Amino acid sequence: MVTVLSYGVTKSLDEITGLYGSLSGPKNIPLLGEKGLALGPANTVSVILGLERMAEMADHIGYSAVAATYRQQAHVSREAINTLLWNSTGQFYAATIGADGYDMMDIA
Repeated sequence: MVTVLSYGVTKSLDEITGLYGSLSGPKNIPLLGEKGLALGPANTVSVILGLERMAEMADHIGYSAVAATYRQQAHVSREAINTLLWNSTGQFYAATIGADGYDMMDIA
């Protein structure tokens, strides 16, 4: 459980921003045209929810240190979304860093 989640989470985490998605090129445009995998709210929220559920399971089986790590990463990523993606003028989360609008995937 811990190994599989840790691998998946670390491969999609952008350590600089704390957001999740695919590797990106200049201006945070996803490589290979993977628009749905941009460093944005849709993927990051999905991972946050997964981290929180995994923390609950880790607590249940006695892995309290692992649970604390998952909760901390979920917190860091929530803060990243609110800091980097919130558009206070439009009152929505941007599709990715530096974007003016939102992505339909993020409201689905």
